[in-house]
Amino acid sequence: MGLLIVEDDSDVCESICVTLKNTDGFDYEIFVATDMFQAMSLYSDNTTIKVVLTDIKIEGKRLNGLDLVKVFRKNNITIPIIIFTGYDTLDFRKEAYILNVIHFLKKPDDLDKISHIVKSLIHENI
Repeated sequence: MGLLIVEDDSDVCESICVTLKNTDGFDYEIFVATDMFQAMSLYSDNTTIKVVLTDIKIEGKRLNGLDLVKVFRKNNITIPIIIFTGYDTLDFRKEAYILNVIHFLKKPDDLDKISHIVKSLIHENI
C-alpha cells in the first residue's frame, strides 16, 4: 500500500517524508511526483497507491493540485485526496470541497497531522 506525494518543493517533500517515516506503524511505500503529469504516470503504474497528498501551487507549471483532482474525478478515480498547501483561500477550499477532497491542510501548521490522516485513509481503503 502506498501514498503519492505531489510536491515541487524538495525541502517540503523531505519534511513530509521524514515525518511519515518517523511515525510508529507507518510502513507504507511513498511515491513522489514534482508535477501533475508525473503524478498521473506514477498513479497509473502503481496499483498500490491508496492516498494522494498534493500541493495546490506547483511552481512554473500550468496545472495545479486542483487540476490533478479534477483529472482523477473526471476519470472516476475516487482515491482519497489530501490538499497540503500554503495557499489557503476560501475559493480553493470551496473548489476542493466540490471535488470531494478529503482533507485540506495548511502548510506548515498541519504537518504533524499528516501521518495520522494518511494512515487512517490507507487503512480505510485497503
